[in-house]
Amino acid sequence: MSCRVSYQRIHANDEEEAQLRSCYASALSLCTEKNIRSVAFPSLGTRGHRYPLSEAAKVGVKAVVDMLKEKGDSFDRVVLCTHNGKDTEVIKKTLEECLKDME
Repeated sequence: MSCRVSYQRIHANDEEEAQLRSCYASALSLCTEKNIRSVAFPSLGTRGHRYPLSEAAKVGVKAVVDMLKEKGDSFDRVVLCTHNGKDTEVIKKTLEECLKDME
């Protein structure tokens, strides 16, 4: 993947939901400050730190959706990357649930 800037954020473990949420929020805020209009997130905390994917997905998706509601015009594209098809399905389902809750 080609990019201008790459930031690596600290992953939270499964006891630190607030830290994981902050990781997404601070990365997105940094993007808006630096006028970075496209960003991609791996499934933060879900591999080496063993944060359960379904819980991490809820935190990550909500953090991204909340920022897009607030500053959506600051982004052209936000990508939630996954490791495999199963992970993709979890992210898709979580996003659908989050958007449904907004109705």
